[in-house]
Amino acid sequence: MKTNKRMIALVLALSALSLTSCAAVQALARGDVGGAIIEAGKTVGEIAAAAIEDCANGKVSQEYTAEQEYYIGRGVSGAIMVRYPATEVNSDPRRRQLAYLNQMAGYIEAMSYSVDRRNLGGYVDRSEEEWERQSRFGLYKGVRVGLLESNEVMAYATPGGFIWISQGAVNMCQSEDELAAIIAHELGHIVMNHGMDAYRKATEGKITDSKAFQAFSKEMGPVVGNFAEMVGGFADNLIESGYNKDQEYEADNFGTRALAAAGYDPNAMARMLERVEAYEKSHKDDDKFLSNHPDPKSRIEKVKDLIKNPKNNLKAPAGDPGRTTREKRFREVWGR
Repeated sequence: MKTNKRMIALVLALSALSLTSCAAVQALARGDVGGAIIEAGKTVGEIAAAAIEDCANGKVSQEYTAEQEYYIGRGVSGAIMVRYPATEVNSDPRRRQLAYLNQMAGYIEAMSYSVDRRNLGGYVDRSEEEWERQSRFGLYKGVRVGLLESNEVMAYATPGGFIWISQGAVNMCQSEDELAAIIAHELGHIVMNHGMDAYRKATEGKITDSKAFQAFSKEMGPVVGNFAEMVGGFADNLIESGYNKDQEYEADNFGTRALAAAGYDPNAMARMLERVEAYEKSHKDDDKFLSNHPDPKSRIEKVKDLIKNPKNNLKAPAGDPGRTTREKRFREVWGR
């Protein structure tokens, strides 16, 4: 995928003028990756203004509406695609895989509302104002999942409900429960608003230059330019640094509880982290994304302790009657 100005405008979801520039983005525009990233008829100015009202001043607001976060997430998704192309939707098996991922994510998200957000291990300190903001949290258009055409093991969660999972991460999973664990963990980052919090802290509340979109931003005027810089910088920060240790612990905690709430085996979170640990050991020198995460061993211990505590009532359903169905569905969709 070439990084040129027309393509950047498109993948930022700020324009529908260059739909022929990239087959992967055409797939997004058709809604094949968890819903439309491009909405026809929206102009650059309209989307930027709807997403961030104070971009002209180069500031990162302390609170955005669900709709604004959705547009921010669309833009960040586009910036991620500058680095890693989305899987092209060019076959029925691929369409089934994306539908499967999004149906799973939608179900987990719906069931996760029963998870007590104040009871996630106390890893992240929040003021009462921040907790109040958390209590009002909701996604503008639900959760959306897309696939990245990369054999590296990685997953990204953006504001507004967008989750991107690499083909390498999917290939590492040995069951639907383990794949659900990745989705539930990334959903934890979204629900607990880790993305916006991390970006505000990294930039001290100011929109910073984006490596990918500096030239683009200078030509498009202050509001649109700052919006491009914001989503580009957000993606840079997400890809280069990831979330901090406490946010990862909190997402593990939330994800484990969400798995149980959705009827999956919560132990799948620990199994998934064990696979990540094994992957890290075999890719010490060439996997930057995972190197930004806390030690998997400590994460595994915390998840296992969470499940062992009888007060949390986190266990697989008695007899796990749906396991056979899930295993069959996983094999059929992914061909293994």
